[in-house]
Amino acid sequence: MTVPVRHLMRGIEEIQKQTGLSEEDAYRFHLEMWVYVHGIATMIATSYLEWDLDTVSEVLTDAYVGLKYRFSQKNCK
Repeated sequence: MTVPVRHLMRGIEEIQKQTGLSEEDAYRFHLEMWVYVHGIATMIATSYLEWDLDTVSEVLTDAYVGLKYRFSQKNCK
């Protein structure tokens, strides 16, 4: 296993631990968060957005909490 894959798996395991999601759902959760984070980072890096760290933290927390809620509702059905 390469280092990046081991790193990814540790992240997925942590998501599973924090959320109780299956490995498949934790991977999807990670992927959706990564796309969101990458988009924000790209917009900041290209000066499209001028957000301070507090705003970035609040927005990412909102995304995390929202995804966590959505996945918890999916698993209740």
